[in-house]
Amino acid sequence: MPRARRAEEEILRRPDPQGYYVIPIHAPGPREQREAQELAREHGAMVEYAGDVMLLRVKARAAAKRLLEEARRRGLSLAY
Repeated sequence: MPRARRAEEEILRRPDPQGYYVIPIHAPGPREQREAQELAREHGAMVEYAGDVMLLRVKARAAAKRLLEEARRRGLSLAY
């Protein structure tokens, strides 16, 4: 199983203590940041910044799964 797929499964395994699924997106440049912000806006995710990593937080597992699929389609990499 590819490493990225394992990381996605780990993200979807269980939410954090506040009940959110947290998707860490590696966004070092302006293009990646813009794409990740647009992705978060489209899916109603909250955004937190941690250096070059953007943390997208959603409550629903299905929304997290769609977010991960769309991030993969857009060429965004997980910071995992």
